[in-house]
Amino acid sequence: MNLFLPALSLLPFFFTGCTMTPDISKPKPADPTFHLVSVKKVEGSRQGTFTFTNTTRKPIEVYAFDTPEDGECQLRFTIYLRKTEKGWENAQIGYCGTGLEVFPLQPGRTYRLREYLFPYDDGAEVGQIQMATVGKRKYWSQPFDLRAFR
Repeated sequence: MNLFLPALSLLPFFFTGCTMTPDISKPKPADPTFHLVSVKKVEGSRQGTFTFTNTTRKPIEVYAFDTPEDGECQLRFTIYLRKTEKGWENAQIGYCGTGLEVFPLQPGRTYRLREYLFPYDDGAEVGQIQMATVGKRKYWSQPFDLRAFR
């Protein structure tokens, strides 16, 4: 019983820490080389092609289902931000990782990264994505406006 009360008093801190969301009142600081360059319809949804140049000295490991061939691959575990009337929000996408692998993006190379844009199918047109990588550094695209690709 003596241990129960102190442990119980920590519960509000535990739940507060678990439910905190990052500040997304504005777009995230973007990597200057990470841009949306084209959009096309694939399987009833829009698919974007982004360019990204690895300007670091080391490979950047990304989550994908296919090996980057000719500098192109399909990303996975992407984080989507959307701009709505209320401001920026996280699209909160759930993923299944079956078949997922990690592939290196080599230093000094430019890649074409494909990603489905279904979180914007409900009318949200302005957004930003984060490429899922191994390690602490996060790579955010430049904010984009899908109306420019109609």
